[in-house]
Amino acid sequence: MDLGTIIDAAVARDPSALAFVDGDIRKSFAGWQDDISRVAGGLQKKGLARGDHLVAIMANRYEMATLYWA
Repeated sequence: MDLGTIIDAAVARDPSALAFVDGDIRKSFAGWQDDISRVAGGLQKKGLARGDHLVAIMANRYEMATLYWA
């Protein structure tokens, strides 16, 4: 199972289940999947393609986890 199928399975099982809490940020699996898809789309629009490398220096927070899964 890869990262994408893990999120897909969680959304299929219970899309409203709480997936992430970071301070005031609370995301369901469906909401987090939407954010991940938006970030992935933005990276593709910037020219990043599957297999490319991206370096990010960020705190261990919701934004970093979302970027990682994108």
